[in-house]
Amino acid sequence: MKAAAAFGAVPEILPYIPELLSGMWSLGIPPDIIVELLKDLELKPKTARLLDLGCGKGANSITLARHFGYQVHGVDLFEPFIEEARKRAQELGVDDITRFETGDIKQAIRSLSDYDVVILVWVGGVLGDVGESIRRIRRLVPAGGYMVIGEGYLKDGVIEDDPFLERFDRYETLREKLTVHGDTLVREIIIPTERINDFYRDYIRSLRKGARKCAGIHPEHAQALWNYVNSNEQMCRTMENTVESGVWLLKKQG
Repeated sequence: MKAAAAFGAVPEILPYIPELLSGMWSLGIPPDIIVELLKDLELKPKTARLLDLGCGKGANSITLARHFGYQVHGVDLFEPFIEEARKRAQELGVDDITRFETGDIKQAIRSLSDYDVVILVWVGGVLGDVGESIRRIRRLVPAGGYMVIGEGYLKDGVIEDDPFLERFDRYETLREKLTVHGDTLVREIIIPTERINDFYRDYIRSLRKGARKCAGIHPEHAQALWNYVNSNEQMCRTMENTVESGVWLLKKQG
């Protein structure tokens, strides 16, 4: 039930999610942007430890392991994604420095600690708003450690008349929340609109292709599949018109 809720899907759709998203590896902020954000950190390959919360299929984790040689631990609630992440890590030759684990990140963070970098991007407010999310993950890094936060914020002039938009802050409010615990904002990257829109188009294209295949094999679930595709298409249209996305690098103080 938790996994279905995470995808905004009714339970009968959950078995089809791997096929619906088979055309997507990266399910959030493009990995090259995370690489750019971290490129100037003086962390030692092979010994630096990164935690990727809500890692999906491991696109960010594996890319960082390949690019920097960091030890990366990815956690995600959806077992098929974790299985794919492990397979890709092996195929790309970084299975010795990556570890992927199925788990609820809200539970996982209770027993994890001592990471050099914690990554929390596009997880839909699972740990609360930005300020609360940072409060919960900053205990996972020592003073001087880093946190990567990826989130959306409302475009200028957007009127919050859609309940879906209630979780998004204005840019100025978001910036204030990033440093509410006294941490240092090291770097900000606002993701170009065209890249985000490309992601939405690829996402819907993958859903539609997967839904056609699954509905052909399981016609009894065709209506539920297309309802899911259509609701996600509407969500993407709303996001495209109302929300900007960025990623921020914080350094823990104290």
